[in-house]
Amino acid sequence: MTNKENMNILVSVIVPVYNVYRFLKQCIESITRQTYSNLEIILVDDGSTDGSERICDEYFALDSRIKVIHQSNSGASVARNTGIKVAKGKYVYFCDGDDWIAKNAIETLMEHAEQTICDIVLFDALVTDEYGNLLVGDDRYVRSHEYLGMKGWEAYVKLLQKDEYVCQPCTFFFSKSFLDKSKLEFPVGMLFYEDELFAFELFIKAEKVCHINDRLYYRRLRIGSTMNTPFSVENVRSLYKTICSIMNYELDVFNIELADSVKYHLSLFWDRCFNLFFRLDFQEQAVVNIYKQVIELGVGLGVVKNDSTKTKSDYTRIIWYGAGKRSAFLLQAYPELKPDEIWDRDAKLINDLFEYKIKKPNFEFFVGEANALLVVCIDNAAAYNEVRMKCEDIGFYNFSDWRTYLLCNKGGLQHV
Repeated sequence: MTNKENMNILVSVIVPVYNVYRFLKQCIESITRQTYSNLEIILVDDGSTDGSERICDEYFALDSRIKVIHQSNSGASVARNTGIKVAKGKYVYFCDGDDWIAKNAIETLMEHAEQTICDIVLFDALVTDEYGNLLVGDDRYVRSHEYLGMKGWEAYVKLLQKDEYVCQPCTFFFSKSFLDKSKLEFPVGMLFYEDELFAFELFIKAEKVCHINDRLYYRRLRIGSTMNTPFSVENVRSLYKTICSIMNYELDVFNIELADSVKYHLSLFWDRCFNLFFRLDFQEQAVVNIYKQVIELGVGLGVVKNDSTKTKSDYTRIIWYGAGKRSAFLLQAYPELKPDEIWDRDAKLINDLFEYKIKKPNFEFFVGEANALLVVCIDNAAAYNEVRMKCEDIGFYNFSDWRTYLLCNKGGLQHV
């Protein structure tokens, strides 16, 4: 139990609220009914239109610990930053308005923070469906290894090494003095992935980070939440901005271990960013434009290897393998790559973007054709490897993955 001295410590709980009418009462009551009662509960209504704003006002009238701030819709980052600015507690915790916390969460976290004098206490979470049913076996918010009293960057490195890096702020318990001293705020102007950049910066700046294995948070996966909205080009733009911001972050140039971990982390980000294209409409010009930027970024990261000095005139013949939407997109994005032939196992018209007579694959064509180029326009890894092996079996190495933005030199893409 918390001793009397600790009972005088104020903890600020910040709840960004936007159109979560069905779930908000459960969230608020999980906080007001905590075993630790010395709380400042800040409900930041981010322009809700579904009645959530009225629920905030109702609880404000019922509990003197509750403060309500109504603002125009500006996004979760702005709502959280608003809460940080008015918070008066020694510690700060963020809880999303459609989730809830265990009854002893604040008491457990505050006691651990006091004992260890940590800037951040990490803890774990359970995952539920939209109706609050536990998703057994979903351990995406669980860190099973020990992270005790480490510097922030050391925890960052180890979390990545153990594949247990979790960026969600709902699994962090903060010292308010740390947030103030480091001038940490959530990035504004990003529709998605703002937590990624915030988490990276806090790990780099924290002097001491601890972790407890308690699962004190209930993360609800629901249709309509930011986490589960349909993918759009904005997902790619936001992740692209995150990668660029981390790349430009000033790190200790002598900390090789950290630098290597950041590079590895960025390669993971880039791969996620690139894979989002599979869910988009390749005929949209906005998608084509950001695709080119992402590939350029991959070149800068060393994830994609390109020889930008190569042009179509350097090859006797260019052949694309694959007559699906990847080929259609590649032609629209880079018309200078227009092939002489397109091969596919299924002889058919590629689509209405352009007309080719699709030919059956004939790898014997490449025997003695050292200056030909094969661009593999398929995203299935097994199929890609099959094509690669057939080429290598006959001694042909001028093949490339469809991800490349210019004609590639030998070896094509360096896979991550």
